[in-house]
Amino acid sequence: MKFIKNTVFMVCLLNCITVSAQSAENDKAQVLNVIKKYTQTIACQLGENKSKKVLNMTTNEDYTEIYYVLWWGDIGCAGGTSTVTANITEVRKNKWMDFNYNVSVSPVLEEKVYYELNPRFIEDLKRISDNKIEIISRDNDPSTINSPGKKYRYILQRNEIYGKWVLKNKFLVTK
Repeated sequence: MKFIKNTVFMVCLLNCITVSAQSAENDKAQVLNVIKKYTQTIACQLGENKSKKVLNMTTNEDYTEIYYVLWWGDIGCAGGTSTVTANITEVRKNKWMDFNYNVSVSPVLEEKVYYELNPRFIEDLKRISDNKIEIISRDNDPSTINSPGKKYRYILQRNEIYGKWVLKNKFLVTK
C-alpha cells in the first residue's frame, strides 16, 4: 500500500513539474508575441537578427508575473547611424484577472542610468536576484563614434521591489 501511495505521489509530482515547465515556455512565447507586436508599432530597423532576451523578474511579493525583454530597434523611426539601440521593456501577466499580457509604457531604467550604459552597444541582460541585474555593454571606440570599444559588466540594483534601478558597479570585461 505504501508503495502505491509513493508511486502515485511521484507520478503527480512529475506531472506538476512538466506542466510548470510548459507554462514557463508558454509564457515566454506569449511575452515574445506581445513584444513583437509592440515593437512593430513603435520602432523601425528592428534587430531581427538578434534574439530577444526574456527575463522573468517575478518575485514572491508580486500579484502579476513580470518579464523584462531586451530588444533592439529605432524607437520613433528617427533614422540615422546612432538611432538603433537596445531597449528593455517590461511585460506583465495579470494572473488574477484575465491572464492578458500588458506592455508597460514606463521605462525600466531611468534615462540617466540608461545612457550611462551606452544603449547602442548593450549585448546582454541577466537577473542576479530580485533586486539586482547585470547588463553587458560596450563604450564607444575612441577612434570612431560608430564602433564599439571596451566591454563592461554593469551591476544595477534597487533598494526595494518596484524601486528605481541604480548603477552600483562597473567592471571591465575586455579591452
